[in-house]
Amino acid sequence: GGGWPGTFIDAARGTDHLRELARRYPLDLSRVVAIGHSAGGHLALWLPARRNLPAGSAVATADPLPLRGVVGLAGIGDLREYGRGTSFCSRQVTPLMGGGPDSLPDRYAQASPIDLLPLGVTVRLLHGTADTVVPIDQGRAFVARARANGDDARLVILEGAGHFDLIAPTASAFEDVVKSAEELTGGRQVTSIRSGGPMTEGSWETLTVHGESVRAYACGADTSPRVVLFHAWWGLNDDAVAYADRLADAGFAVLAPDLVRGRTATTIEDAERIVKEMDEDHADSVALAAVDRLTASGATKLGAVGFSMGVPWALWTATQRPAVIASVVYYGTFTGPALAKASVPVLGHFAESDPFEPEAAVRAFEQGLRDAGRNVTLHHYPGTGHWFAEPSRDAWRADAANLAFERTAAFLRERLGPGAR
Repeated sequence: GGGWPGTFIDAARGTDHLRELARRYPLDLSRVVAIGHSAGGHLALWLPARRNLPAGSAVATADPLPLRGVVGLAGIGDLREYGRGTSFCSRQVTPLMGGGPDSLPDRYAQASPIDLLPLGVTVRLLHGTADTVVPIDQGRAFVARARANGDDARLVILEGAGHFDLIAPTASAFEDVVKSAEELTGGRQVTSIRSGGPMTEGSWETLTVHGESVRAYACGADTSPRVVLFHAWWGLNDDAVAYADRLADAGFAVLAPDLVRGRTATTIEDAERIVKEMDEDHADSVALAAVDRLTASGATKLGAVGFSMGVPWALWTATQRPAVIASVVYYGTFTGPALAKASVPVLGHFAESDPFEPEAAVRAFEQGLRDAGRNVTLHHYPGTGHWFAEPSRDAWRADAANLAFERTAAFLRERLGPGAR
């Protein structure tokens, strides 16, 4: 029957029954991926988490079938938090569990995937920005915690998609569902919806900087034009990784180093703390190490892209390494004599209304570049504010972000050339 523990045991036994079916049918049990929507997404995430259940758990089963991955469609990763909500769907959690999260903490700890990390499998969570049933913050929180626990987890943000668009074959969001399923199953070649070309698979690499290990996200084909990406003050978060993936999808090889020793933030207060406490000398060394990693692999021409806090490094690296021949800046400025120490062209994207980079600061930045003899093109995007190109922020504006990206890709192609090395 449904509820605790029946629903969970049913899901577990149904999954494990694939072993019996594989005796009669040609099933490849090394490629099993769990896919679920909404409450089903919760169970899909819970299935690989079974390996972390405590001894004697009422929902534990012997020898759980290993999964290759999970595709969660607006799935509930934190059952405890969702059950504290007041919506109709949130109120169904208490009957499912036989009580609320505060009265049955141990039970919720065994049922909530976020409490059973790491899952030990690849996870792709797809979530629409217009979802009013399961807030997108569920996906953000789960992916952040999963990554912190070492899981390969990624949040795919679907602009304008509602809760049920993810299971409607006629909706554009459904294409992303198919793409994610194909990626995890390793089936036919995964094709990018945006470019029509093969989708690249990113990976985490390590840079050694003065004896310290520094993580960096790398993606794109080895033969593609090279780009180094410097993140905003939020740290090397999902937005930075997603932007790197999109550049790779557009035909570039990207390396995005972590400038702040693994710290990430979701609030302005926490981000300000990161900036206040960051070691700029360390960040300088990391930035140069990233450039050097790309040139060591044979690249002679690189582009540098910086978001907000990362802008100075997108400009400064060109003064330190001749291989950096183009800089792109998103809503950030940099002034001083260093601007005259390089001659590379600069493309800039700025918001219409931005207290962090007011119009006077942008004008001074542009004039400083022109005084240095630099070729500079700055675009201003109507109706936008700071962070308009970062999907996880409330300031995200899809049309402006997409236009800025297309301009960036065209600029880098022009400067680096197709297949530039």
